[in-house]
Amino acid sequence: MEQETRNMEQETRRRRQGVKTLLVSCCLLLVATSVFATVISFDSKTTQAQVDKNFEVTLFVNTEQENINAFEGKIIFPNDLLDLKEIRDGNTIVNFWVERPHKEQGTGDKKQGEIAFSGITPGGYEGEKGLLFSAVFRALREGSLDPCS
Repeated sequence: MEQETRNMEQETRRRRQGVKTLLVSCCLLLVATSVFATVISFDSKTTQAQVDKNFEVTLFVNTEQENINAFEGKIIFPNDLLDLKEIRDGNTIVNFWVERPHKEQGTGDKKQGEIAFSGITPGGYEGEKGLLFSAVFRALREGSLDPCS
């Protein structure tokens, strides 16, 4: 009889511990939400790209007064207008690249090129013009590079 009582007490303690673990896990999931409070902008010293000439486009982030520590995205560009020559990711706000900026292969749509990237900054970054990386393109033909068109 004593053995049965001890076994029941042990089972009750295990169930209580399991419920506590479940409650703590649920609370952590509710607290760990993502914040998307950034603005990505592009800048280039060249306002008119000439055919068969290289030009550099720089990608910046404005955190809008939020401290962020992770960056991830894809930049899509027209393959028929631009040839990606080089990606420069040195001296940026990203301390560790999870996935260095690179041209994605096999996207299926031959008209679009993609630059994928993912990185972290331990301790975070807060600012208006944080350099993520630059891409050097060669203009293949005349056309609009306006991201809104």
